[in-house]
Amino acid sequence: LLMAVAMVIFFPFMLNNINFSENVQSDTETVQYMSERKISLNIPFIFYTSIPEDFDKVNEEFTQLVETKLGFSANLIALLSSGRTATATMMENEGTVFDLFPSALGAPFTDEANLMELDSLLQTDGKNILALFSEEELSSPNLRKNGKLLRLPNKVDNAECACVVMRTDLLEEYGITQKASSIQELDQILTNIAQSEKERSLIAPSRLDRSFLNRYYTWIPVGNAGFVIMNYGRSEMVELLYETEEYREMVSLFYRWKQNGWVPDIAFLNEFPASDLVKAQELVGYFCHYKPGIDTQESMKCGYDMEAWVLTDSVLTSNQPASTWAISKQSKYPKEAMQLLNLMYTDKEAMNLLNYGIEGRNYKVSETGNAVPVSAQEETLYYSALGWELPNQYLCVPWGDDPFDIWEETQRFNETAQRPESLDFVFRPDGYETELLAMNSIIEEYAFGLETGNLNPSEYLPIFLEELQEAGSERVKKVVNEQYQNWRKKAR
Repeated sequence: LLMAVAMVIFFPFMLNNINFSENVQSDTETVQYMSERKISLNIPFIFYTSIPEDFDKVNEEFTQLVETKLGFSANLIALLSSGRTATATMMENEGTVFDLFPSALGAPFTDEANLMELDSLLQTDGKNILALFSEEELSSPNLRKNGKLLRLPNKVDNAECACVVMRTDLLEEYGITQKASSIQELDQILTNIAQSEKERSLIAPSRLDRSFLNRYYTWIPVGNAGFVIMNYGRSEMVELLYETEEYREMVSLFYRWKQNGWVPDIAFLNEFPASDLVKAQELVGYFCHYKPGIDTQESMKCGYDMEAWVLTDSVLTSNQPASTWAISKQSKYPKEAMQLLNLMYTDKEAMNLLNYGIEGRNYKVSETGNAVPVSAQEETLYYSALGWELPNQYLCVPWGDDPFDIWEETQRFNETAQRPESLDFVFRPDGYETELLAMNSIIEEYAFGLETGNLNPSEYLPIFLEELQEAGSERVKKVVNEQYQNWRKKAR
């Protein structure tokens, strides 16, 4: 089976083609002056499968773009998700400064204490970014600290609903013509597939180091100790997820799937994406978050046409942007870092290059205006499948069979998703830190095994709940509900 290998590849990263007359001087004298200063920025970028084969050639294009448009250099440091923290820490200890980075880099680099304030930089070198967002969009709590802007939100899909993607050719072979619209219908279809499929696993989480509930849920979280508001945040009470009937039914289902041999045996131990197993012809389908164009995205990752089945309602599960970009306090060149972000957020050629590679080599633009492989018989050699990590995915031309208005469709998906009022509720855990710490330790011991089908819920769920109660879950649930009811009265 496939192995996840952490690797680091350096390549010059730069983008182009926007009028920066107000924000970035790009005349010959300025470019020459900045080149003489030998400014170079480091930008980590996180990948979840492998580094595309044509990165070196794409690097050359980036280098030309940056020197032409901004007059300084930038290295994109590619990190595989597994092991990225250890690798980035080692690099930092050896003197590398990450000047700007996506939130996917993770802690400790993305901690608020390590981020530069952006308000004044936006006014001088990021005015084009300001034009993309409303004041409300830049006021989200996870973007600011004490009123100061520390992060910029990505232009991506923000709503969520659970789906599975399945190999289209295998569905045709099995005679499956109806899409599942619930997890119960999915279970029935898997039962039917199992009668014919004897070589492959049938279903897996999105990544093999995650649980099924990482991409399937009908609740919104309250804090980080298993408390939730059920029914997509519309319930009148806060509950402990593990005590709900829905949780018991879900983990019982996952356990039966595992006992039937439908879930990969390696899922409990490995970290690589389920798409790698599909590509290796070892898996039929897997869970993921739905968004417009998800079938195209996952087809590119898997090397097979994939069909998406939506299983839950679309909902906003957080009032805070999930993906952001920031500038490090350690950067010696914050002005240039903001100029680069300004370019990345507003330049179509830059985003297409980063997402699809070199036009004419890695992709071509079809008569319909979509990006497609240069040759149907050859692999593209470059496709990041990380549009969500880009500052502005909306600038990319649609890929493959995606509709020409894919980004308008994505915007409608965001705008029409349910937004429960309970998203604004914040639990104040003061005085209950000891109980919460003990609860989280117990959750780490049992939840993953139950939610991957590796632990029998008939045996382990009662033990799990008993230990949570001994840790004080009832006391915490009582105070959470008191705060929630008081909040609901004021919200009315």
